[in-house]
Amino acid sequence: MKHFLFLLSLFTAGFMSAQTAYKVSFTPRVDNVYFALNEIVTDDNGKKMSIDHFNYYISHVHLIHDGGQDLDLGDTVFLVKHNNFTLDLGTLNITSLEKIKFGVGVPAELSHLDISQYPENHPLTYQTPSMQWGWAAGYMHMIVGGNADSDNDEVPDAYFEIHNLGDQNYYEIELDVTAVDEASHKAVYIDCNLDTWLGMTDLAENGIKHGETGVNFTVMKNVILRPVFTASANAGLQEYAKTGEAVFFKNTSGNFLKWSEMNDLQEISLVDMNGKLLVQKEISGSSGEIELGALKNGAYFVQFYAKNKSLLRGMKFVL
Repeated sequence: MKHFLFLLSLFTAGFMSAQTAYKVSFTPRVDNVYFALNEIVTDDNGKKMSIDHFNYYISHVHLIHDGGQDLDLGDTVFLVKHNNFTLDLGTLNITSLEKIKFGVGVPAELSHLDISQYPENHPLTYQTPSMQWGWAAGYMHMIVGGNADSDNDEVPDAYFEIHNLGDQNYYEIELDVTAVDEASHKAVYIDCNLDTWLGMTDLAENGIKHGETGVNFTVMKNVILRPVFTASANAGLQEYAKTGEAVFFKNTSGNFLKWSEMNDLQEISLVDMNGKLLVQKEISGSSGEIELGALKNGAYFVQFYAKNKSLLRGMKFVL
């Protein structure tokens, strides 16, 4: 009996040790750089735009692991927002993650149910802005809106909205991914490239489009035609250079950011992997150094902004 209990304890310990928490982050990007709401960025047509909302659904998640095993999380729907784009997949019995499969939007079997049945905080309940068009039309897979440059003066001045729905516009994709070790979990980083998603759409000319055909169909089809979602190992430090020099470093005193030759610099911001603004400082001078304060292990984005709110330089680092 003692021998049996000993073997059972070894089995249980081995099983528990294989349980690992997993999180997936869908980092919003334009021109390969993390972007914040109301920041002036450039679309695929070379025109300036600023985004005031950008939300979409992820569903039917499958994790391919440990030699091709398929872990089906398909009964879960996630709502990805500009300021909350990390999905907690829970504690899973996965040693080596190889691929992730997921649908972009809400599948037909869930799209036409009574929205009032869902409890508060459920992804499919009432949202602001609204993510549902009514029982018949169903949920909107992705919504985006803001302002776009209509007269080529590099000032976004024309309001636009592209809110996409339609069962036929729901697509599933598959990506090879690598999970990286962080403090309390394994993390998978996927870039969501909004400029690629919108493609060559003339935002200012299109104005407000809520529907499932025309520009709405084209934008959603880009999910499978273009590299809208791309896997990122996100290990170590990456910089997105537009001007000047910047470096992140840490020592016994804390975490620091140093920059030089950053002409017209006015503001520096630090954002965590969920889009939460941690530090925002007004800066005068093209060179300098600031302390970022205490930071937990994880991914962070540093942005250097000019006086007109355009991005001078971006930096991503992982602690």
